Amino acid sequence: MTIYSDLKYYDKFRNPVVENITVKRNILDFPVFLRQRTGVWVRSNLLRAYSVAWADVPANYLRAVPMLIPQRARLSGFGIRVYAAGGAGAQGRVGIYTDDGNFYPKSLVPGTELVIDMSTAGDKFSAIDVVLDRGIYWMAEVHNDGTVDLIRMYTDFYLINYGENASIWRVAYTYGALPSTFPSGATATDEGIEFRYRIAEYLD
Repeated sequence: MTIYSDLKYYDKFRNPVVENITVKRNILDFPVFLRQRTGVWVRSNLLRAYSVAWADVPANYLRAVPMLIPQRARLSGFGIRVYAAGGAGAQGRVGIYTDDGNFYPKSLVPGTELVIDMSTAGDKFSAIDVVLDRGIYWMAEVHNDGTVDLIRMYTDFYLINYGENASIWRVAYTYGALPSTFPSGATATDEGIEFRYRIAEYLD
């Protein structure tokens, strides 16, 4: 994934020598900037959260929002927050997918799929033990009850070069076990969901 920066260079008298040079840079070149604290629950470092509920989130859609792992890391927890419960039997599934190299979810990471009880509200976080290499990943969710309330997230400035809403994907998918390969044909949307994950340690 690339971002573009306008740089200016000056001589010793602060006179501009070259102006407005556009430099293509890979966002993974900024590991310190995008590193997150270890041992605490954090949100995606590529989206921003709104502290408002998203009421009656439509069911039977698989939604994916991005996360960036700037250095190889061990994840010790993953989950989602249910703002308001659905009905009896309300349930969801979450998981983490790799990226296909073109900013689209690809393969389900083993050990990340979790079943979420959505018949009660609260933080639905669970322990996992998964090592992720440096790169972009996708946190995905699907549920079976359209009366569930979640927290909504939106695209932030990091992804501006991919176009409006191009950082969140949605595709129709009947609730059940997550597919090993993310379905093709998803559409860009602003229907991002707040996930939480916990980084135990960075490994390099």
